[in-house]
Amino acid sequence: MKFDSKLYRKLSEPTSIEQANANLDKIYAALTTIREQCHIADMIVIIKVAIETGEGEEGYIPTEMQFGNLVEHEQMVARSLGVIQGHRQMLIAAISKAALNAGKKEGL
Repeated sequence: MKFDSKLYRKLSEPTSIEQANANLDKIYAALTTIREQCHIADMIVIIKVAIETGEGEEGYIPTEMQFGNLVEHEQMVARSLGVIQGHRQMLIAAISKAALNAGKKEGL
């Protein structure tokens, strides 16, 4: 999936805590329905929501939603962490390779 920076900026705009909670309730209800329709036994969703406090401060609410057999979830998250770390390492390698190639072209 291609990263959409404009959408990311839009979705990163903070909302009130009340609106964030209402949005999380909507997500939970939708995921519950989708999980049943798509026949998915175990599912974990990790979410970070931008919020604004009553004092004009901004921050984030990190949360997760777990569906199914909780015993399976630790293994699922560990696997996902490994995949995410692998993707990051591939990105670092690609950036390093590009920098080295650019340096060779510059005679560095």
